Amino acid sequence: MMKKIIIAFFIMFSALLFLGFFLHTAINDLSVIEPMQGQQYHGRSIEAVLAEGKITMLPDFVYSGDDPYLKLVYDIYSFREFNDQACFFVLSARVFDTYEEADRMNVFATVMFVYYNLYGNILVKDKIAVEPVCITFTKNPDSSYEYYHIKRAQKGNGFQHSVKDFCRMPITGKYLPHIAEQMLSHYNNYGDLLELQRANLVEHLQGLGLKGVSLYLPNAGKPLVVPLT
Repeated sequence: MMKKIIIAFFIMFSALLFLGFFLHTAINDLSVIEPMQGQQYHGRSIEAVLAEGKITMLPDFVYSGDDPYLKLVYDIYSFREFNDQACFFVLSARVFDTYEEADRMNVFATVMFVYYNLYGNILVKDKIAVEPVCITFTKNPDSSYEYYHIKRAQKGNGFQHSVKDFCRMPITGKYLPHIAEQMLSHYNNYGDLLELQRANLVEHLQGLGLKGVSLYLPNAGKPLVVPLT
């Protein structure tokens, strides 16, 4: 009887370990997990590659889809005003809606932008940010749009108020409560931007013909390497 209890205990313990691993994988959006510490990568330890500090310079990600409003957002964030670092830049964005009045248009979106450094075939995140924005454009006579200005959500206690403040029509300033509600709700669960960020990153690397690239994640003191290409 005691033997059966012990066997049942180990089975349950193993199941809990597997469940914990699965949840960890889902939370971190990792398709493959490999222990990083001491791992040999192309004949060298990852620690040695990172310590060497030789960065492979890459161009920034460029949106290749056919959504005209998403393209406007991606193009705006490709300006050096936004990407002012040496590392390359990948954006993922969600457009909630657009509103036009006369020759002005407001585009309401939440963007995730991530800066990466590539050391050999090891990719390291340098900086990441997620921000709801209202981008205003002017409409030209040929129906093209030109960037006018951007309003970003404030950090800290002023966050919700700032989002509500810019959810307005471009000229009359009429408040758009449903847009504010959508943007605030989405900010609490932007898994779609995380998935799109990974897809855009892989697309970018593949488009540059890079193979064998893996993403390094510090992972709270237990580093991981995630193969991407």
